[in-house]
Amino acid sequence: MPASGWMRGIAVLVGAGCVCCSGSPTSDHVSGSGVIAELPVTVREAQPSVVPRGVSAQILILGSGFEPGATVSFESAGILDTAITVDSVQFKSSGSLLTYIRVAISGTPGKRDVAVRMKGKRGVGTELLDVLMEIQLGEGFALGTNSLGLVVGGGSSSMGDWAFVYGAESGLVLLPVGNWREHESGLYINNGPPRPNMATAVLESGIVIGDDWEHPVRWIPEGRGSWRIEELNPGYRGIATDGNEGGVIVGSGWGFGSDPFTDPTHYPKPFCWSPERGMTFPRADFENRGVSWSWAWRTTVNEAGIAAASLSPLGGPEQEGIPVIFRCLSADPVIERLPLLPGYDRGLATVIADDGTVYGRLFNFPSGWITVRWHPSGGGWSAPEAVPGVPAGATILAVSRSGRLAGYTEAQFSPEFWSQPGSRRAFVWDPVLGAQAAVDPGRGLSYAWGVQDGPGRSFTIAGQVSLNVVVWTVR
Repeated sequence: MPASGWMRGIAVLVGAGCVCCSGSPTSDHVSGSGVIAELPVTVREAQPSVVPRGVSAQILILGSGFEPGATVSFESAGILDTAITVDSVQFKSSGSLLTYIRVAISGTPGKRDVAVRMKGKRGVGTELLDVLMEIQLGEGFALGTNSLGLVVGGGSSSMGDWAFVYGAESGLVLLPVGNWREHESGLYINNGPPRPNMATAVLESGIVIGDDWEHPVRWIPEGRGSWRIEELNPGYRGIATDGNEGGVIVGSGWGFGSDPFTDPTHYPKPFCWSPERGMTFPRADFENRGVSWSWAWRTTVNEAGIAAASLSPLGGPEQEGIPVIFRCLSADPVIERLPLLPGYDRGLATVIADDGTVYGRLFNFPSGWITVRWHPSGGGWSAPEAVPGVPAGATILAVSRSGRLAGYTEAQFSPEFWSQPGSRRAFVWDPVLGAQAAVDPGRGLSYAWGVQDGPGRSFTIAGQVSLNVVVWTVR
């Protein structure tokens, strides 16, 4: 079933790039008074290293010999690039400076040198920042949105290691990274390099939730087009996935400076965080199949502070999950299992609504997955039931405040909905319009990761088509 006329897809994100670009310290250029001797200031890296024209971004400059009062400029062949305005430079340490820049839409595409000056000293890193021609479709994910139309997400490794906010007024803003990168640039965890920073949710207040190099963080707005990064629990490793307007943030993590795959005492476990209580860890009063249940897949939380997640055995796949809830505002949060249907031995709890309804899936062999929901009942949750109007086998990833649902479905479960067997397709369910395909089947794999209501009957969906960031506006 093709997308109907009320769907309008808008592609919004960036081109490809790599965070770790090479740069070498240089001596100053020739001036009228001769050549200045090489000084002990080095500039070796810019994070992110890719910026499209017409955006605002915070760039972390890494090097050595930096001092308070340092200034930063962007040059090409020794000539100042006036299309890049440096609004501020924050001294973080002798090895890092945080700069806030604006790139004019008239800027010339290409690589720029980064120059740092202070007290007569200067260092230059060659071709550390690449200015792209335009905000163009690129690889990544749009994972969350709010009623103001702000969309957040992040890029894959081919897109650069950074998170973004996109809005009609602010345009594309690249969120700042943490200065812990300076100290961890050689650290590898999870049997590979640290994952890119990712923005997973945005609140009505404009606070953005996510992680940077596997540090759970939130980005706090500081005026139009500007956010500052705040680590939730300094040094703790994990992923923050959702939050509510009351300040509760949820996710999963594995400890301080540890690798859960080599240190079994630091296996991933769900957490709650709030400004008042800091980070707390709900305890599990159950075991299943003789294994420790740990990894909390896609933890979400509602405005009442109740979180839903799917726990998987240590080292096991997400499909081996148990759907659970836990109450973050409780004095002693306990992980509670959601009931399953007879004959179904595993499942996923993918999102929780503000009224306490939990949406997810259950698995049975050989029948496969079914889409279900659990209603709050008598202090607990009722037996799971089918979700009317939603394509069979769908995975519901988001619910808006008015009850709209979004996610993806599998063709093998919904032949009437899709024409390509075995493929995943984004969908949205509206109380009036029913289920609608968000993308024509011929465009490849697609997911709807977030949905939120706008003015009147409008709403916004954040997602991806193939590996490309897409935002749908529905009017």
